[in-house]
Amino acid sequence: MIQLPSIPARLMAALVMVFVWGGPASSAEPGLYGGEWLATEISGKPVPEKARMTLSIAADGTVSGSGGCNRFTGTADIDGNRISFPPFAATMKMCPPPLMVPEQEFLGALAEVTSYRLEGSQLILEALGGVERVTLTREK
Repeated sequence: MIQLPSIPARLMAALVMVFVWGGPASSAEPGLYGGEWLATEISGKPVPEKARMTLSIAADGTVSGSGGCNRFTGTADIDGNRISFPPFAATMKMCPPPLMVPEQEFLGALAEVTSYRLEGSQLILEALGGVERVTLTREK
């Protein structure tokens, strides 16, 4: 039988914490939940600079964001990499067409989403058949 050196209890506790909390789960991948995602493309077209469209998804599935003119809130149905967004509740401000048209495209694209994938700091939302509908970048 091999005799191992005695490790002080505090050092052992610190090592356990490093292995438990410092393992693969703490990779650079930001994850789907928390923070804010900024839309950069809708159906392969860049989002106009003035149309600041955001999406936030909490761990409980609560969703909030901005279409560039109006704020919206709702839920996401998430199972594995499958995701869908039931209709959102939204404010009803009227904004100039350069903001309203992209907002309508954004909300329409979100309604078609069936799955997602994370690629580094990007969240890619796809419709049936893997068609990319919305690309977002982690903002904060």
